[in-house]
Amino acid sequence: MNPNRVSRELRKLPGNIRSSRLPGGTLVSAVLDRQLMGWSDRGGASRIFGDIWSEHCWEYLSNGARLFPESTYDHARATVVRLDNNPRIAIQAGRNKLPNPDFLVIHPEAHGAYSVRAVDAKFAVDRLRRTQVSPDSIRELIELPGSLALQEVQLRIEINGNNQLDYQPGLFLGPNSLLNNHFFHQLTTGETPRIPSDELQLVSVDAHVLFQRIEEYPLMQLMQSIDELTASTPESDLVLGMYYLRLASAARWFETQARMPLLTNEPPDPADVAQVVLAADQRIKAGESAYGLIEGWSAATERAIERQKLVQDAARLPVRMTEIRKMLARRNRGEDKKLIRKVRGILEQEFMHHLLSETGTIPADPGEPISEVVARVASISRSLETEMRRSAERIADQVASEEGIES
Repeated sequence: MNPNRVSRELRKLPGNIRSSRLPGGTLVSAVLDRQLMGWSDRGGASRIFGDIWSEHCWEYLSNGARLFPESTYDHARATVVRLDNNPRIAIQAGRNKLPNPDFLVIHPEAHGAYSVRAVDAKFAVDRLRRTQVSPDSIRELIELPGSLALQEVQLRIEINGNNQLDYQPGLFLGPNSLLNNHFFHQLTTGETPRIPSDELQLVSVDAHVLFQRIEEYPLMQLMQSIDELTASTPESDLVLGMYYLRLASAARWFETQARMPLLTNEPPDPADVAQVVLAADQRIKAGESAYGLIEGWSAATERAIERQKLVQDAARLPVRMTEIRKMLARRNRGEDKKLIRKVRGILEQEFMHHLLSETGTIPADPGEPISEVVARVASISRSLETEMRRSAERIADQVASEEGIES
């Protein structure tokens, strides 16, 4: 999808908010802004969209949604099997180059058989691939040796082998929004539609009900209060919520980066939303838009990342990959790239342990000039060179001997 082209197509649609406070001047342009999408996805926005929509669809299906039009289909007798909460299923499907839908709907048929249909939760329906819910794909997923998807089905239904399963076309569930309405007509009409209209359903949903369950909701509300924008239809209200979730996700990532220690061995936790709300409130300038707030925040974040990089470069392991390769070559394993990476990884951990024992964790604001921090870290790194070379020889011995036993 080309965001600029789509924005032009949607510019005149009813419900597309126009405001000078929005990048591009309209709501659709704003939510599809490439820069904002990049910032917000670093803060997990796309994952959040997928998670909340999958959860909503699970509730929708569990409450007896009428999905299929056939007279023989009775939603009250159907069993919904959830696959997306078992990450091992996705891993197994990926290894076998198979799609994995979020849900399977199992319905009893005549003579003890069951129909099997895939249902996939798709927050943005323009990205759907029909193979994700096709009968052939689901058959392959179920008939894999040791199929984890089949195991999930068997936890809910007693079946004796795959011969009882009749695979039928599935469908996608998307939220009924200004964007998805547009894409629905694009995907299901014309001489060669990408998907039949009965394989894509749009579900009406209250944007506030959908988003208020997530941690970022108070931050979304703050961002929206800056712009004082409201939507005239539920379909555009959902897109407005998408826009402010993107802003909130970006802000949370920015604040996480700003608080990240310059040197640490621990991955940082995301900044607490209450901290981000406070930071955002302190940054708001009179007359500034929410997007303007985020733009300014991004510049400060880039400076913080530059400081982190300066320290990380100074904390570089004083043993080169070429040296590790030569060490393994003396053990007749010098061409084994997997072994070289393994030695390097173990040595990196040992080096950081020694380095941090000297420097301690260096906070985001160390209270001294960054040039002095960099010089101190670089000096300690160099002082560990001899010890790290001895460690590298020891680790190379250990790894080479272990691999020799395994092979």
